[in-house]
Amino acid sequence: MNVLRRENFLDDMSETRLQDEYNKGIKECGVYLSLFKAQIGNFVEEELDLAHAGFKNTGKPLIYVYFLGAEVPGVESPIVDLNSLWSFQKRLSDLGHHQAT
Repeated sequence: MNVLRRENFLDDMSETRLQDEYNKGIKECGVYLSLFKAQIGNFVEEELDLAHAGFKNTGKPLIYVYFLGAEVPGVESPIVDLNSLWSFQKRLSDLGHHQAT
């Protein structure tokens, strides 16, 4: 079994964009695991859409999304971060995916 982690991808210039390299890994994986705390990055929805489309078409990847800590982050988290988190959680709920903590 191979484990692909975003942190282990080379950050060199891609012929298109580095996100396309991540997306290629998502298309080839059997399990898609995401961990979040208080902020959802710019490309997370793109990655989720790709993983979800693959799951609907082929049953893979299995999708696991976890949010670290059940409580709302403290005042040190900017409202923009919290809004991105809540928006993403609603999107998961709309897809019928209930979050685990």
